[in-house]
Amino acid sequence: MATSIDIDFKKLDENIADLKALLADMDEPSYKKVEFWLGDIGGSGMVKDYLMDFCNDTISFHNDVYKLIQNTIAYLESVKKLKTADESIANSL
Repeated sequence: MATSIDIDFKKLDENIADLKALLADMDEPSYKKVEFWLGDIGGSGMVKDYLMDFCNDTISFHNDVYKLIQNTIAYLESVKKLKTADESIANSL
C-alpha cells in the first residue's frame, strides 16, 4: 500500500482552469434552433415530434454534461485542499 500521494498541484490548477473555461463556453441548446429548421410550420407531425424530442434530449444531455463538469471542478478543488493539509503536516515535522 502506498504511503504517499503525489499530486502535481500546478497541473491540477491548470486542469481546473480548463474545465472552468469549458463550462463558460457551453451554450445551452434552445428551441430557437428547432424553430429555424421548422420555419413557419404549424400543427403536428412525426418529423416535428422527433425534432422536439431530439431538442429535449439534447438539452438534457447538455445539462447532464454541465453538471458533470461542475462536480468534477468541485472534486478537483477539494483535492487542492490536500496541499494545505500536506504543507501543515510537513511544517509540523
